[in-house]
Amino acid sequence: MDPFVKTWSNFSCFSRSSSHRLHVTIEILGLFLLLKSNVEIIFFVVYLVQFADPIDQNNKIFKYADDTNLIVCDSNTHTIPKELQHISEWATRHNLKLNQAKSKEIVLSLHKTPVSAATCLTRVESLTVLGITFNSKLRFEPHISYITHSAARCLYGLKTLRAHGLSGKSLWDVTQATLIARILYAAPAWWGFLNAAGKGRIESVINKAQHYGYLSSSFENVHSLVDNMESKLFNSILSNPRHVLYQLLPPEKDTGYSLRPRSHHLTLPFTDNNMIRKNFLHRKLFIDTY
Repeated sequence: MDPFVKTWSNFSCFSRSSSHRLHVTIEILGLFLLLKSNVEIIFFVVYLVQFADPIDQNNKIFKYADDTNLIVCDSNTHTIPKELQHISEWATRHNLKLNQAKSKEIVLSLHKTPVSAATCLTRVESLTVLGITFNSKLRFEPHISYITHSAARCLYGLKTLRAHGLSGKSLWDVTQATLIARILYAAPAWWGFLNAAGKGRIESVINKAQHYGYLSSSFENVHSLVDNMESKLFNSILSNPRHVLYQLLPPEKDTGYSLRPRSHHLTLPFTDNNMIRKNFLHRKLFIDTY
């Protein structure tokens, strides 16, 4: 760490204290338990490189900005108390405090009945991680409900702006920067998990915006918007080995033959897991491969 940053961070930490909330994800018999947490971002960024690794190497800690998630596999439920204590000690060493009152857990169970976890944290039926809300069945209906409710407020704001004279392309630009951006936020992460009804609810929001004149009549539908967004992201991953998602791609396939160009030269994965098939990368790997 840069000496100046280290000196400044030590001064900042000793001159004030902060509260640390943790999000822990625990897998129990094929179930996933997520305990949400936040760390004050300024301290989190400074001490990110010093963040404690999980005690058990089969457990995983994912960090993004001020959000932290600990994933514990089903065979390691006995390590949960130790992991929480380990993170709490890390927080104490850096003048932070693990706020268990604000920490949450969720059990993601597709088929099995959730079992008790070795934590004292509050269990919830839905959880928001990095702005995306899902429930204990790994479904995104709560997120779609949030989008539609948020869109209603956004449409009212656009109505107010139009009443004050905003119109034409300027109004359309504001709509795309607010309403459409909110709808498409992290869409590749959840679009493939929606059923036809969920996608129809989002499409109805865009149709309503077009009906009221907040978007042009030739504006793309939500399917085209998401498809373009996913294609750009996928191409960005393919062309950049340093992309954070590049490591999730399958290895390249070397046939030894001179074949006609395809959309990519990666090995097509085989899986009978329907949840994996809904994943963004898995879906894009099979597009235009014929």
